[in-house]
Amino acid sequence: MTTPVTQDNNFLKAVFDFHRVMQKKRYILVYEGEVNQDIVKAFTSMAEHRLEKGKEGLKVKKRVFNVMVECLQNITRHSSDADDPALGIGGKGIFVVGQEGEDYVVITGNAVENGKVDEIKSLLDRVNELDSVGVKDLYMTAIRESKISDKGGAGLGFIDIAKKTGSKLVYEFQPIDDETTFFLLKTTIKNS
Repeated sequence: MTTPVTQDNNFLKAVFDFHRVMQKKRYILVYEGEVNQDIVKAFTSMAEHRLEKGKEGLKVKKRVFNVMVECLQNITRHSSDADDPALGIGGKGIFVVGQEGEDYVVITGNAVENGKVDEIKSLLDRVNELDSVGVKDLYMTAIRESKISDKGGAGLGFIDIAKKTGSKLVYEFQPIDDETTFFLLKTTIKNS
């Protein structure tokens, strides 16, 4: 029995439509909200359980797991609304794990201060211009030179993701207001 879509049912229809998109796009995990250390632990546990059911090899599972952790930590540390990045408290964002063909994708999004957009874009472009040897060299240079910011990392997270996946980092910035921009990052983990 179906009921006509009314104002009250629009939300339910939107949820059903989203469910269909999730199935079609093969999303394994979708979350929007505060990201903290407890959320990181819960998601990694759920993803680990889900990946264990699959036929993927240990190497692929480990890469997916590592990329997930790094991406979630980036939200915790670098979101413009983080309560205390040094303690890993706060930071709101969106987190999606899915499959495209045989490969896995991890997509994150969070608000960043407008003043940091050029710095993030510059680092991502630099990483994307390099081949795998160049990415490894950049990673080692960043570690040796210890250019770590007050929030940690020196961009090591992005470099490490590129190093572990061998894939280019796809990103987009969507302006929110005069102070913040929504930063979206998509990482592909090849299942090979």
